[in-house]
Amino acid sequence: MDASLEHCTATMVTTLFDQAERRDPERLRHWNVLVDGANHQLECLAQEAARRGVSMTSSSISFMRSNRHYPTPPCQ
Repeated sequence: MDASLEHCTATMVTTLFDQAERRDPERLRHWNVLVDGANHQLECLAQEAARRGVSMTSSSISFMRSNRHYPTPPCQ
């Protein structure tokens, strides 16, 4: 699990995929991803999975958000 207010979503997704590949280098397990449901996160996940040729399942969950909004850079 990881999060950042300093790095864009695409950078964080790449980092998470790097971690997953270190844990399962032969891709013997099915990868599941849990996100807060933001469309840009799902798009970045799908793009990175396609780039790496990885099959995964993503699940969205909604959390009550605070009244502070932190802008998220778009997926590159």
